[in-house]
Amino acid sequence: MFHIIEIILEFIFLGTIDAMSSKRIPLILRVLVATVLLALYLGLFALLLVVGINTGSATLIVIAFVVLLLIAVLVIPKIKQIKKRTK
Repeated sequence: MFHIIEIILEFIFLGTIDAMSSKRIPLILRVLVATVLLALYLGLFALLLVVGINTGSATLIVIAFVVLLLIAVLVIPKIKQIKKRTK
């Protein structure tokens, strides 16, 4: 059962990443897909942080902040790239 869920989620993530970079999909849908993907990653950060705080696990808290840092590293260049295209 776990493998089926993993495969389904992998298809969802790969589909959203492909949809964000496709020019054939309208901009509104690409922005919506990017927002959903960002919300999922921020939800993962929040989940790891809350569980780390509740259990007192410094490792989980550090992992949560690493996830947040990776989100920032991936999102900020994309935003700059979009701003350059609109100018």
